[in-house]
Amino acid sequence: MSIDAIEAVFDGANVPLETWQTLALRPVRKRLGGLLAATGAAINVEVPVRETEGRLRDAKAVRSGDRQVKLARLKSSSLLERRQAAADEVLRKVNGRSGSAAEACLDEWLQGFYAEMSEQERLQQALCDALPAAVHEVKVKAAEGKSQIVLLKSLHWLMLKSNYTVLKDRFGLCLPVLLQILESSTDSLLRFVGWDVLNLLLDRAMAVEVQNFGPCLADFFESHSPFFLQEELGRLTVAPFASSFVLFILKAYPGHESTVTARDEQLERFLRFGCFHCKAQAQAFCLFLEFGLLPLLAREALLLAPSLQEISVLLLQSCESPQIIEVLLSWRCVLLLFRRLPQRLPRYFQDILLRVIFGFLTFVASDAPESLGLKESPDSIRGFRAPVVASMSSAEWEEAEARREELAVVLQEGSRLNATLTVPKGATAGLNLSFGGA
Repeated sequence: MSIDAIEAVFDGANVPLETWQTLALRPVRKRLGGLLAATGAAINVEVPVRETEGRLRDAKAVRSGDRQVKLARLKSSSLLERRQAAADEVLRKVNGRSGSAAEACLDEWLQGFYAEMSEQERLQQALCDALPAAVHEVKVKAAEGKSQIVLLKSLHWLMLKSNYTVLKDRFGLCLPVLLQILESSTDSLLRFVGWDVLNLLLDRAMAVEVQNFGPCLADFFESHSPFFLQEELGRLTVAPFASSFVLFILKAYPGHESTVTARDEQLERFLRFGCFHCKAQAQAFCLFLEFGLLPLLAREALLLAPSLQEISVLLLQSCESPQIIEVLLSWRCVLLLFRRLPQRLPRYFQDILLRVIFGFLTFVASDAPESLGLKESPDSIRGFRAPVVASMSSAEWEEAEARREELAVVLQEGSRLNATLTVPKGATAGLNLSFGGA
């Protein structure tokens, strides 16, 4: 096997196609782990900052999986496309051009070692057999001072291709290597990729293994949270960070009496990060809602019951935001929260009613900003233009139009939620509002 090829990959160089082709003709089973690690380092890394179906495959293995609420996916829009494009552009500088050649080389090896299996089965079996050797290879390269981003790319691919079975009893093998790399640098790009590696690792890990590393991970989440949210990459890092934090809380603290206090402390840190640290930055707060609070409410809304007042106030205030995606995500959180805690709904009856009306008038019934010179919306009230809409830019109005139907659905659900209550004296439960096609 050509050691020079592996060294070149971990040095961040683009290995020529001919080198990979030569390597493919010389399979050596005892070096399979090294090739797996090198393949991961060569392949382009992608960190999604929008929901990607099927990527987190084993999250339902947490204790509350049977009660998990299926969340509706956000419709694609130019805003989400720009957000993902910004993440891809940052990663383009560390992505090479030899990924496909590395994959082809690995496939040649696996066909020889596991000829009787399908392509997917071959890779899973190879990871089962050689993941410890691959992680050891990364650890050795880290000790040699190789490029940290290349090491993270290798770990990222290994975790992405692994599943619950591959990582069984191996969480303690993978985690220390990852934390060692992340703790040795404050580079924002390293943190962006590293948090996604941890997100994948926690997703595939057994809950009992996560519990064994609970104190270590708790300290890490507290001391390494995204901080410089003025930078776009810092804001984008909120997505993998929040998703990782939720998985950590759900898996590390199984609900036994001995873990309740520690779990509540982590929930408080999680909420403090989102509700105070992220709130001033609209993009960061939306990512916190989408990747953090919504998944937590979908799985364990009752965990947030002690903080209901603070969360409710925050979400209801966010329902008045001029950004429709923030309004939409906040409404989805409100609905999940009060469906699980209906006994607390009467206290917020009029607050919810006012936000339904405000959201309807602003995003459903309003005409377009006059400065854009656009035609009236078929759902608008002729001649009515909401003050928030009047000051929107063309990009903001484009997003508002793209999400009008989604918002109309949640506003209607909010109205129905209120209608289930005994109506307080002087209030009206049913709203005679036209929600278009909703």
